[in-house]
Amino acid sequence: MTEASCSCCENTVQDWVTLWSHKDIVICYQCLDYLNSRRAKRIAIHGGLKLLAGFDPVFSVRDVERAVDHYQRLGFTTEYHDETYAFARWGNLAIHLAHDDHPDGHMTSVLYIHVDDADDLAADWRK
Repeated sequence: MTEASCSCCENTVQDWVTLWSHKDIVICYQCLDYLNSRRAKRIAIHGGLKLLAGFDPVFSVRDVERAVDHYQRLGFTTEYHDETYAFARWGNLAIHLAHDDHPDGHMTSVLYIHVDDADDLAADWRK
């Protein structure tokens, strides 16, 4: 197993994460937990925004098979729900590809937002 030096605490660690934008920045899980707790405290100070667990955009496409091929060439893994709906995944990003005969004529968008407690978030939004 490879060891690395944490960019935050400089300890030598065997388990770590890297930043998506800077793969050379290594952060151990202890420092990651600390940074996440600081972030949560700052969010609470500014009104207690709920943390997102994830999000999935939904794209309207004329040709699902062509869209799937496009995302495969970009390195996404893909899977079909049926012939009118598919998913393109890259890491924790999932793009939904939904067939629409007239996507240019529709000015709508869909974004699935994943949170830990949807009922709690809905209650906050109702306030």
